[in-house]
Amino acid sequence: MPRARWQGVNLAGWLSQSSLSPAHIASFVSEADIRRIATWQFNHVRVPVAAHFLWDAERAALREPGVAAVDQLVDWCEGAGLQCFIALHLGGAPDPADQPSTLHQEDDRQRLIALWGAVAARYASQPESQVAYDLVHRPSGITAAAWNRTARAITEAIRAVDTRHTLVVSGADGGRPAGFDSLRPTRDPNTLYACHFYEPILFTHQQVATTAYGDAYREAVHYPGRAPPPPAYPDGAIGEYLRAEVGRRWDRAALAAALDPVLAFQEIYDRPIYVASFGASCRASRRSRLTWLRSVLTLFKTHDLSWSYWTYKGLGFGLMDPWGDRAAAPADDPTAGLDYDRLALLQSV
Repeated sequence: MPRARWQGVNLAGWLSQSSLSPAHIASFVSEADIRRIATWQFNHVRVPVAAHFLWDAERAALREPGVAAVDQLVDWCEGAGLQCFIALHLGGAPDPADQPSTLHQEDDRQRLIALWGAVAARYASQPESQVAYDLVHRPSGITAAAWNRTARAITEAIRAVDTRHTLVVSGADGGRPAGFDSLRPTRDPNTLYACHFYEPILFTHQQVATTAYGDAYREAVHYPGRAPPPPAYPDGAIGEYLRAEVGRRWDRAALAAALDPVLAFQEIYDRPIYVASFGASCRASRRSRLTWLRSVLTLFKTHDLSWSYWTYKGLGFGLMDPWGDRAAAPADDPTAGLDYDRLALLQSV
């Protein structure tokens, strides 16, 4: 029997990676946005939610207004006929102390387990087709073995109160495809295994200031093609990373090779794969962005991978209003509104 395929879009920069102010939450995404997304032939939205916005660690309880915002989104999605993937986002300002903001410490991991138990209890009565639980958006700062144990523990906490809804587990190393070499299934039969596909990073994240190498590498990168060398390599880990990426040719064959660990996992364990986020910086040339997107969508379709595009709007990646706030857009960026060409490619698969 063929598996269901999820095709959707992330709502990034709203309930995480933002100020989380009441004004921002009320204005950045509305019910009209959800209805619009439903008309685009997508079947779900994925919303990264900051853990500290959703969880009061001192009281060990869900926090308002975070849970109210998620409740409202779930209601909007129900009205529009979309499924809502709730993805827990760790770290990022504002980040109060004593919150489950990382995976570094056992205390943080225990808070995360308790948080998911509470979230699952809240939504357990929702229809199976209404919500899904994405355990951690791009896990990092933890060994693969420790993350495998943590994912199983979170799964057990959820299944103690909710046996029906779909779970999503990414690999360690930020969910990059290479992390699938050490990812192990949780043995839960209703779990998607997720990667986050941004290969090559020097292309997809070019001139995005939030990246670790944002100030060290400002070169224009085209796809297909090679990343040009910077005027100078910095010392340390960033310099080593740049040396490994610069000069390598990236084309569809290279993208396919980058997916090999994911496809090997899919074949060995016969488990469904979900590309939880993928996209390219709006600072890349338009032609390159569209060519890259066409390449990755072809690969996803060929290998029957579900996906969620990064992102609906904002953060320099938006499908609609790429910067999310025209006042924040670069002065030389003429883009505004909906990118119909990118949307058409997403709808073509």
